[in-house]
Amino acid sequence: MSILSNESLPTTVFVQQILLSMRTSVPFSGMLRSAGASCLALALLLSFSLPALAQSEGDDLTQQLQRAYEQGMQAGQQGNHETAYASLEEAISLAEEAEQNRARRQIADNLVRMAKNWGNNALEDERNEDALMHFEKGANYDPEDAYFFYGMGLAELRLENEEAAMEHMQEALRVGEDTGNQRVVGLATERVRDEYIFRASQALSADNVTSANIEDALEALDTLEEFVDPNDRSYFYRAVALFERGDYDDAIANARQGLDLHTGSRSDAARFHFVIAESLFQMGNTEEACAAFEDAAFGDYRARAEHYLENECS
Repeated sequence: MSILSNESLPTTVFVQQILLSMRTSVPFSGMLRSAGASCLALALLLSFSLPALAQSEGDDLTQQLQRAYEQGMQAGQQGNHETAYASLEEAISLAEEAEQNRARRQIADNLVRMAKNWGNNALEDERNEDALMHFEKGANYDPEDAYFFYGMGLAELRLENEEAAMEHMQEALRVGEDTGNQRVVGLATERVRDEYIFRASQALSADNVTSANIEDALEALDTLEEFVDPNDRSYFYRAVALFERGDYDDAIANARQGLDLHTGSRSDAARFHFVIAESLFQMGNTEEACAAFEDAAFGDYRARAEHYLENECS
């Protein structure tokens, strides 16, 4: 029989998404660099009825850029993702060819906003493959926005591509730390913890835990600690795995570390005390075990702790 109670097993849930508001079109006033009369001039405004441009003869590149941007923004307002992306990417290429770097950045910023908004909407609607595509598109143009990697991770998890999901979450952590995006770091941290703690709990939830189950659980928890700090839940499952392996001293040590981090109710804390109590009991330290069972006699562990107290400690 596993030491775990049914209540201890985590449920697999997706971290609440950050739904960022955006406007499909953004003013482009002031985005072009100063240039002489022979250089290209461009004004991309919030309205799609663009003003006449002061052009030198043969400025076809300016007109192409203007048309591509307008087509992309109109397609974006209509929700036509494929056309919007294709036209805006064409506009970006034309801006690069025209050496209009500020224009290029502004067009890319609009594309990135669209990608983030559409990706979030797709996640909400559970169109996970679409979400993955949108977030990948956004990351191509703004690889320093950790949210895109977090979004890809969520989409991959929903598609049951766990390894790819964790790779994206790990990239979200790296980029978030590098850029100071602590909001995404926090979200990705919890998602990584949830995933590997879930794997550990699944391995340990069998009625008859095998050595292979134990090693799978410990491997999952070791992987967790490669990317994020352990928390009270991960310490609890490590303590359970070590107890099942017969490493009672280490099980007690990890359960106590979990207790130090635990901020929940006394009923929630009972699971740590129960692991400590059973470990002490298995080591033959009945007096200390009985004291620990007293602390474990709450919530879901109450009946099991009271069984020891009535039969072994009286």
